[in-house]
Amino acid sequence: MRNTFLCKTLALPILAAGILSACTPAKKVQRYDYLTNKKETPVPAKTPSESARPHSTETVKITPAKEKESEIVYSHSPKKETVTEAETALGTSKVVKTALSYVGTPYKYGGTSRKGMDCSGLVCTSFEAANISLPRTSSEMASSGRAIPLKKVEPGHLLFFSANNGSRINHVGLVTQVKGDNIEFVHSTTSRGVRVDNMNDPYWSVRFRKAVTP
Repeated sequence: MRNTFLCKTLALPILAAGILSACTPAKKVQRYDYLTNKKETPVPAKTPSESARPHSTETVKITPAKEKESEIVYSHSPKKETVTEAETALGTSKVVKTALSYVGTPYKYGGTSRKGMDCSGLVCTSFEAANISLPRTSSEMASSGRAIPLKKVEPGHLLFFSANNGSRINHVGLVTQVKGDNIEFVHSTTSRGVRVDNMNDPYWSVRFRKAVTP
């Protein structure tokens, strides 16, 4: 009996100590939250500048592609210019070749055939071979074209003269070859028909009035 009482007496403090030291569910949750706040720091939200970084990187990658595209477009530009120059040269060559094919044709006022032709008839017929239409008279041709210095003429350009050495333009020739100061042109003269002459010839140099690119 005494032993039973002693056991109960000793058990009461132990039970009380156990009750006081035990954690209720609320205390467990509170302790867990406390430890969480201590060990795990919340990740801050991304700022607009940080979230935009991947897009800025993507933009940098796209930029060289755009530059490359512009270079490709630019690389085609010289080809277009070359084609234009080639077509122009081909047309000029055809005009000059056609005019030279009439060398020896007799002069005929108003003529435009191998039976006979005048100076403006020769020029008009030669340019028509390249599908280019010019005014019919030499004075009209001189007014319709763009004037250029004699030192800048090239094959296919036109030279205008005053046959009577006056101020009125009444004769035209087509430049066929240029080598330095040596300028040759084909034209139809009243005395010898279609022929090639040189601007170094004093007869034509003093009668020269104007050079034009048609």
